[in-house]
Amino acid sequence: MLPALVYNERLPYSCDYIANCLFSPNLGGLCVKRIKPIFFLFGILAVTFAGCASKHEYVMPFKSSGYTGESLFPVAENNSQFTFRAWVRNSTSIDRVFTVSYDKDFGYDGKLLEIQSNPVRKHKEDRTTFKQRNIIPKDGFEKFILKVDSLNLMDVNGQDENSMQIPLHQPFSLYVIEIKSHGKVHQFRFNTYFPAKEKVDKKYEMIQDLIFQEFDFKFYLKKG
Repeated sequence: MLPALVYNERLPYSCDYIANCLFSPNLGGLCVKRIKPIFFLFGILAVTFAGCASKHEYVMPFKSSGYTGESLFPVAENNSQFTFRAWVRNSTSIDRVFTVSYDKDFGYDGKLLEIQSNPVRKHKEDRTTFKQRNIIPKDGFEKFILKVDSLNLMDVNGQDENSMQIPLHQPFSLYVIEIKSHGKVHQFRFNTYFPAKEKVDKKYEMIQDLIFQEFDFKFYLKKG
């Protein structure tokens, strides 16, 4: 987009004019004064884009004024009218965080955050990488919220830790659910036997099924 600022015929100064001004020995002349607003604008744009693309931390003055449902801050304190968040660990190196929210000012939003823990290797630092993308429930946001309401998550308690007996070598899944709806907030956790086919309490299986059925994601496990 930026080159169009130079080649746009409606601009009062041509590329040759600007070039002559830049390389003119009289940099304090009238031409510099005339094109000064152009470089001022270009400078603002350059700093803005550089800051957004930077890997370093930079200042965003109004970011702390409040946050919507997709933020990883606690669901209980966000400004959304509805938030469903599932923290999922399927006994792999990647933890997944699914978030669907509705805000009266910003509308519907869906995010999938994948957090990958890379094991420590000799002479290398332990690294954690993050990948986030937008997601849309397969049945749409409105139907997804209706499905969540139908599960009565506000009344679901955490799983009894003694209800599952799992050998140490067997993979299983951990879920932590945060829900904000109709002015109420609730949180609970449970385990399932996934990827094994053995079942746990139906109410937990239904939540797990909802996540697998509504969200398009994949496992990156190597075959063989």
